[in-house]
Amino acid sequence: MVTEIQRRKLVKLFSMYDTNNTGSVSRSDFDLLFKKMSSLRNWSLRSPKCLVLQDKLTRMWTNLSKQADLTHNKQVSLAEWLVYKESVLSHEQAYTDEVKSLMELLFDVFDKNGDGYISQDEWGEFLSAYNVSPVYAAEVFPALKKAEEGRLTKEELTALVYDFYYSNDPNNPANSMFGPY
Repeated sequence: MVTEIQRRKLVKLFSMYDTNNTGSVSRSDFDLLFKKMSSLRNWSLRSPKCLVLQDKLTRMWTNLSKQADLTHNKQVSLAEWLVYKESVLSHEQAYTDEVKSLMELLFDVFDKNGDGYISQDEWGEFLSAYNVSPVYAAEVFPALKKAEEGRLTKEELTALVYDFYYSNDPNNPANSMFGPY
């Protein structure tokens, strides 16, 4: 069972995936994410990178809908999202698979220069794609960075995501990595 602080963070994530602000997550939210991300990178819709992005987002939606859409209405409500996320958090392999998919997407799209790091500006673009004001990047990124270079590796971000999902410490900086919750 998730704690109250975990629930608040899961509701925050739900709001990020509900990109069209309908109160549920559906295929159209993933389509909108695709448009935002490909536009952000100025990728041609027929470019290999764009096609890979579209495939990844389609697979993410397909997996989410298969496992979370309990009413089979082609959308995931907040209640369904919370049941699904609680299940993912209680199964190590499901959690690992989901985070691996997120990290691949994050670095494929937002690591603009391909250096294997996410900078504060790149984090702001990530937040922006998910309907979170990029101004929060300047607020949260300094607390997140483990290295003095002001950038995060995939391993560091993976550890922060773990803390985001599992930490019950209200002072853990990872709690706010996606903005206020």
